[in-house]
Amino acid sequence: MNKKAQHRWTERDDLVAVYIYKHGAANLGMSVEEIAQKLGMSTASMKMRVQNVKSADVGAGLNHIAEQTRSVLSHFDGWSEAKLRAKIKTHLATATRRSDRRSRIETSTLTIRQIDKNTVALIKARALRHGRSIEEEAREILRSTLGTGPRPKGNLADRIRRRVAEFGGVELELPPREPVSEPPDFDE
Repeated sequence: MNKKAQHRWTERDDLVAVYIYKHGAANLGMSVEEIAQKLGMSTASMKMRVQNVKSADVGAGLNHIAEQTRSVLSHFDGWSEAKLRAKIKTHLATATRRSDRRSRIETSTLTIRQIDKNTVALIKARALRHGRSIEEEAREILRSTLGTGPRPKGNLADRIRRRVAEFGGVELELPPREPVSEPPDFDE
């Protein structure tokens, strides 16, 4: 099962929940779902936090409300909608850039330890032959082995022909054609 990492709520995230509770998401030009996605959390998580804010504000409902949520609610209680919205929009913009950067890092870094010296020497020699860095050569080896590289151009027959052409090709002797036999008669 593919489980998403649990979101760690920041004071700014709580401030977004306070804003949604007090003013709704429409003035931000996004749905609650879009806001949650920008902040790297599930929609259900954001909706639950909005309920936490409501419970903290009216003093009823949920029992286990984070102290951080109560603190943010009281700190920003007197702010105007416009001032609060400006702060939220700044947070959402930086959160988007941060989540984009985080996803690039998670999908692009691989560390392999304890590679024997012979393997490293072979990769270095291969990289030198291809005019690439060792790192790029390792990426190419992974791409070609896993089939994630660019798709070869041309149809399969052309690719096979090009591959064997360096050996002078192959001439196959075709067997002579024989007359086709009569089909069986099942009526008898």
